Parts: sequence; C-alpha cells; structure tokens
Amino acid sequence: MINGLARAKNSKEFAERIPSALRRLRAYAEALINRRVAPQRLLVMKQLSHKPADYVHDVFQAMAAKQLERLGIDVSAGQTIQCLSWDV
Repeated sequence: MINGLARAKNSKEFAERIPSALRRLRAYAEALINRRVAPQRLLVMKQLSHKPADYVHDVFQAMAAKQLERLGIDVSAGQTIQCLSWDV
C-alpha cells in the first residue's frame, strides 16, 4: 500500500491511487481474518540496543524484551528478538 501511494508524483496521482490501496488493505485484512497468512509472515524482528530496563520509551523492542524477561528469558543488548507484533 505505502509503496503504491509513494509512487505518486503529485496530490492528484496520490488521490487516484487511494482506491487501489484500500482494495489491497481489504485483501490483507480478509487473509488475516480467514487465517490464510503463515504466522512467520507476521513476525517482527528487532535488535536490542539496550538492556530492557534501560529503555526510556516504550518502543516495540523494549516492550517485547520486558515481556520476555517476565517469562524468565534472559535478554540483553545486542540480541535480536522476534515476536508477533500484537503480542507485546
């Protein structure tokens, strides 16, 4: 969707691309609702730049790392973590 909209050269082209973007969004939403998407495609992967406790803001990777710690999993700066985006 974003790539299609980003190819617009001006506001008129952008507006013309919106219906196509919405069709694509509906198709993806339908695939998710009907469970036609492999779970691996929903994974988000991030590298930790800090220890979980050292994050000041609740960015995705900080929330995921803190959740992993609550589950008893050791997490440290430099690690790459991945999880489903709605699980954090």
